[in-house]
Amino acid sequence: MHTFRIRPRGPYRLAESARFVCGFTPTSGSTEVRSERELVLAFVADHDFAPVTVRVTEEGEDVVVEASRSVTGLREQVARILSLDVDASDFAEVCARDSELHLLSSARPGFRPVVFPSPYEAAVWGVLVQRTSMRAASTMKARLAEATGTRASGFGASFSVAPHPCALLDVREVRGIVPEKVRRLHGIAEAALAGTLSAERLRALPEAHALEELERLPGIGPWTSAFVLCRGAGKVDMLTLGEPRLLRAVGELSVLGSSRTPEVPTPGEVEVRARAWAPFRTWASVLVVANLAGTPRWHGPDKRVRVPKRLVVSEKLRSSMA
Repeated sequence: MHTFRIRPRGPYRLAESARFVCGFTPTSGSTEVRSERELVLAFVADHDFAPVTVRVTEEGEDVVVEASRSVTGLREQVARILSLDVDASDFAEVCARDSELHLLSSARPGFRPVVFPSPYEAAVWGVLVQRTSMRAASTMKARLAEATGTRASGFGASFSVAPHPCALLDVREVRGIVPEKVRRLHGIAEAALAGTLSAERLRALPEAHALEELERLPGIGPWTSAFVLCRGAGKVDMLTLGEPRLLRAVGELSVLGSSRTPEVPTPGEVEVRARAWAPFRTWASVLVVANLAGTPRWHGPDKRVRVPKRLVVSEKLRSSMA
């Protein structure tokens, strides 16, 4: 057993991470919330793509992480997953620039988004969820793990995680996954093995360059590339405008605390409003969309919105504890 500590810079509450995970469909089968102060996560390690399981608790000001095995870079990866790699000291001040956003952040002190364990796992999910529901994609994820014999065990539990890229390349067919998606998954696996999907590398690139590079992969368009960069690599200050839920969520935010019916703003209107959210536009967007979850407007008739190429899109996020 390998144990290490992370000291958050700025406010953080593990209970907020647990709340996030409870309503986040992509993590189903690979996480377990045991209490507000105990969270178990399973994923593939950045270093070797082999499964690892971690148990996360709080002790005083520290986040304590116990791991099923020792692996290079695990501390940095866990910090990225829980957004503990970012100094959040100014996040509350940024939220205070927007009165309605301030109300949301005040109700969730210590909030930080939980991101995908890696751009590789985000890309696998991004392919699986194309043209289907998150629930169906979750089933595909479990079948893919079963087909490759991929399990992560530890702390009295066993979980489904993304397969090693080499194992993914050996897959020819999986029940419920169309052949075209299998072909796209092979492209993701090859990119992972080549180092193209390194979180550190993607975050270091200029945003437009990173998106352009991701879109060279088979089946990766503007929506998925932005999703991988924002929610897989953990880019903190991206504004993603092509997902209708973000637009509806900002409309909901505008009538917070009133009985007025929300109107859906345009991408341009959201872009203008979100200027005040920098340099935490991703975090603010996630918090705003989290407020939409559980409302009738979470499921809307809208299709994804076409926006100028310089604007990117928001992933399907649900982060409200049932």
